Amino acid sequence: MTQINIASLVVVFFLQCLGAFKHWQVMKKDGRVNGTFFADYLFADYPGHSAWTIFLLAANAWLAALSGAADYLNTELLLSLIENGNIDIKLGASITGAVSGSFLAGYGFDSIANKGSNDLPEVSK
Repeated sequence: MTQINIASLVVVFFLQCLGAFKHWQVMKKDGRVNGTFFADYLFADYPGHSAWTIFLLAANAWLAALSGAADYLNTELLLSLIENGNIDIKLGASITGAVSGSFLAGYGFDSIANKGSNDLPEVSK
């Protein structure tokens, strides 16, 4: 059986949640949602859509940890690299790819599943 690093799984899920939060910020700036992120956007407007988003984020984080894509976000690895002060180009690119991929997955899944409130008019550009 393949082992999963729980710390890497948590880091990936956290980065995906940051991506979902950024999507909310963009929608709030455009006037497509009102209120706060937790109370209004995640729970009040459409809790089913938010549950679907969280399920997608958790499933994607699990697959990233299972496939080894999240191994570059292991907190022990990152702390030892900072301690030693030497990160080669390939490892730095892998870490950057894992961070940006996790963030963009969160943003993308939230934009697919969680459109915000239907009470507000759509903003057309």
